[in-house]
Amino acid sequence: VLNVSWRLYKATPLYNFQVTDISLKRMARSLSATLQAELARGIGIALDVPESEMIGADSIVHVNAEQIPELRGSKRDAEAFSLMITRQQVGRSDLIGRMVLCSVGYGELVASQPLPEGFTHLPLVLVRASASLIRILTSWIQETFDCLVTPMPLSTRDLEWMAVEWAAPDGDDGSLAQRPLALIYSLPGDKSLQTITYNIEPDSIRSLQLRLGRNLMDALETHFYKEFSIRLNKMRLVRVGTYTVFVGHEGRIKLLPLPSKCSTESLLVLKYLTNVAIRSLISYDVN
Repeated sequence: VLNVSWRLYKATPLYNFQVTDISLKRMARSLSATLQAELARGIGIALDVPESEMIGADSIVHVNAEQIPELRGSKRDAEAFSLMITRQQVGRSDLIGRMVLCSVGYGELVASQPLPEGFTHLPLVLVRASASLIRILTSWIQETFDCLVTPMPLSTRDLEWMAVEWAAPDGDDGSLAQRPLALIYSLPGDKSLQTITYNIEPDSIRSLQLRLGRNLMDALETHFYKEFSIRLNKMRLVRVGTYTVFVGHEGRIKLLPLPSKCSTESLLVLKYLTNVAIRSLISYDVN
């Protein structure tokens, strides 16, 4: 899942879901049949790149369903699985879409509230596909497992939390991890200047963290105001780039490759996003 741009979705508990070799093969056959039926009806599936190309009724689509045992925070978590969709052509096979359902850290969060029998919760869904293929994938998941799959945008609070949590690696974490913190703000009502990007090098962040006891975001925004007389806290934080992840308010993320010493940080990002998914699902259920 590293170094790939994903769209974030959240899912309610799946009913009658099993991760066994037999069930995975059954899922792959069912989704393949659904995709071929959609193509036979004349509903083309757009490719993610390039957007103008469409897969038509004469195409053969193959689905592979597999477990991802490494995408778990603990043994309490349900095992993650992936659906990979490829277009089969003479002498080649092109990946056109992928969906990953996972539950990193969910077992710890709800250990005292087990699900009813027959239900499995994989609340965090990562999707890489065109809009038309995403509609088919989410519809199939919902009908097959009697659940609800919806987009998962991120709040400003979520972006700020991730920016602070993964603001800078340790100085000895290796050159691959020494990426600047990038904060991208949108300017309301200003059509001439749509965004402001604020980049801070890891050394500067580590120095601030040592010297200041107050909130890092407050310190960075105060520094920016002293330099440019612009109040970032009056604007909307829409994207964040850290040493471990790029993430946007619309629900797009990209997990970055890291040295082996801090490779668990990617799992911690997914654990936080699993928490966000559960929180938003609870809010949806209450409302």
